[in-house]
Amino acid sequence: MPALIDGLLAENEEFAVLWSRQDVSWLGGKAQTFPHPQVGRLAPAYQTYEVQNAPGRYLLVGTAEPASPVARRLASLYSHGAVGGQSVTADRR
Repeated sequence: MPALIDGLLAENEEFAVLWSRQDVSWLGGKAQTFPHPQVGRLAPAYQTYEVQNAPGRYLLVGTAEPASPVARRLASLYSHGAVGGQSVTADRR
């Protein structure tokens, strides 16, 4: 996670400004499934944080249990360079 945050801080000025303010509050965790065209269904556990002073903006932090199917799928995407440019949509079923 620190490497991800460092990368966002270096590459995205808006993220850097929001991150520096540290004005988020926890909204809780939810279950969500994301269909991915290369690895199939991704269902990480995630927590949602509301960004204070920015109505309608949220920070979504997803995690996978080590060695779980979700972790293996995410590792596969990362190793093939598919992370970053791939858009996903939520499966609301």
